[in-house]
Amino acid sequence: MQLTSKFGKPFLMLLLILPILTGISIYLYQEYQQTTDEIHQIIYNDLLEKKAKLFQNFSEHIHKELGDEMVLMLQKNPDLRHHYENEMSLLITRELKYLYMLYYDYEDKKLRYLLDSSQDEEERAEYGQKFDPQTDIWEVARITRQPQVEQQEVDTLWITYALPIIVNGKIVALLGADFSNDESRYIDEAVIPLKNLYFYISIFMIIMLVTAYVQFIMYYLSRKRSLHDPLTRTYNRQYLAELLNNDNIDQYQMLLIDLDHFKRINDIYGHDVGDIVLQAASGRIKSQIRDQDVLIRYGGEEFLLLLKEKSVVTCKSIADRIQEGIKERPIKANEHNITLTLSIGINPYPGYAKNIDEAIKIADEQLYRAKSSGRDRVEISNDEKLSLQSNTTKRIQDVKTAILEERIHCVYQPMFKTDDLSLKKFEVLVRLLEQDGTVVTPDDFLPAIANTQAYIKVTERVLSIALQTLKEKPVELSINLALQDVFNNDIMAMITSLLMSNSDLTNRLTFEILETAEITNFDLIRQRIDLLKSLGVKIALDDFGSGYANFKYLVHLGIDILKIDGSLIRDIDTNDNAYHIVQTINDFAKRMDIITVAEQIETEQELETVKELEIDYVQGYYLGKPSFDLFDLLNKAD
Repeated sequence: MQLTSKFGKPFLMLLLILPILTGISIYLYQEYQQTTDEIHQIIYNDLLEKKAKLFQNFSEHIHKELGDEMVLMLQKNPDLRHHYENEMSLLITRELKYLYMLYYDYEDKKLRYLLDSSQDEEERAEYGQKFDPQTDIWEVARITRQPQVEQQEVDTLWITYALPIIVNGKIVALLGADFSNDESRYIDEAVIPLKNLYFYISIFMIIMLVTAYVQFIMYYLSRKRSLHDPLTRTYNRQYLAELLNNDNIDQYQMLLIDLDHFKRINDIYGHDVGDIVLQAASGRIKSQIRDQDVLIRYGGEEFLLLLKEKSVVTCKSIADRIQEGIKERPIKANEHNITLTLSIGINPYPGYAKNIDEAIKIADEQLYRAKSSGRDRVEISNDEKLSLQSNTTKRIQDVKTAILEERIHCVYQPMFKTDDLSLKKFEVLVRLLEQDGTVVTPDDFLPAIANTQAYIKVTERVLSIALQTLKEKPVELSINLALQDVFNNDIMAMITSLLMSNSDLTNRLTFEILETAEITNFDLIRQRIDLLKSLGVKIALDDFGSGYANFKYLVHLGIDILKIDGSLIRDIDTNDNAYHIVQTINDFAKRMDIITVAEQIETEQELETVKELEIDYVQGYYLGKPSFDLFDLLNKAD
């Protein structure tokens, strides 16, 4: 089921992009958070390392000056305590607010203040004042004899540090400090707008993502319901339009299925039973087809089945299987056993009809035949006209595909100067390459695409190849152009546009016009030829002597080159009439200053006879066959 019909491609692209943007925003937020934490940790470690070193130096300094009895001396001498409190205060910085030394009172097993050099003198403790620890790091430091740090999180403002002072293997005091990690706070204050921005963007993207997918799911479920028949759970007629917009009907074969005498079931048993029968019948049909096949409830008791199948034989076999699957056992409905049969009409070529309505009409005609012949039958269209139409349409599609896949190519047939057989020109001939590499000649595909846009595209492709070749090689080229092409306004507009864009090349280009019907609008053809010649190209009349063309054309159309039909050349060395006709044509052309070319030279005798008649140019398989490789032809000529 296609979803672009309502939401469109931009919305579907958004569904793909939103998860990516959401993921990026969440990733950036996490990266930001992780980076911030790492910065906090670096600042914390650096700050702690510096402070710890200062505290260690001070503890060593006081011990060195006072010796092993430092605690006892400080306890007995207030002046000494005051002196060292002043020294400790020198360690106070902006982030260090509390700095003190504690001793352990073994009698009451309490920590008491020995020194206090905190920033705020009014908050300093008195000597011997009991210390009330807010954390157990003091006890841990006393027991482990290792410095301890207390901080709840990396970015917590306050850090408590406990340094045991050990003398002769015994802890005599604890140096304590409470300092703030202000740098972390300043970083947080500076980047918190960016942090909030990342956070809100992530939340917004998550909300957008959830909203988009909820809307998508709701639409999908609603869309699915709108394209399905609620009773049989098959597709409905609306889905057929969706399918045709997004798939090629050429890939399918069409079956129109009707439940025989279904009205009787409704009349006898009621519509409730009829609904059960419809559900059961559609279920049995679905059990006989594949996932790629499409079953549509087309009417009350009619189903349209599109089989993704190319073989008509296989299609007929599937239809027979569906028919047998329905009637092999009765359908149970409200205690009734109802035997059901099907009539099926098959259109094996729905893609070759003008439109879907015509394709269904053809299937409906076969269904009518099945019902008129007694029902419980399968009828398949075998109309020869339809088959011919299908082959033509198939070839048109093949050519369209070849154009898209650039499998329209050109071969080059050499054209030689008759007197010395020097290579002077090449005739450009179109070829179609099948996907397996098979070369298809124009007789096998040009008639099928006549009067179609594909024909114009092929003509444009050939002319474009010829012009590109003229840019790359110093040669002269000729291109075939049907008389109908000259009358076609679209083709002439395309040709004149390309010629005007490549005016420096046109003097080496010739259009060979082939008349397949007698000219009725002589003035128009003369105007078109004059237009082409005004753009610099030469005009050749192809296959002269084989059809409607006569000497009047040579007189009034300003022909530059006359190509004598190969049917006259083939008999020229053995048929006197052919010889004299070619002689007359050549003599008249020379009087009109028209260059002559003999086509389809296949033997040495034909070549010698043409030389005797002094025809200007020759071409044919005896002299050189068409080749895709122009470079190779030029090398052989050298």
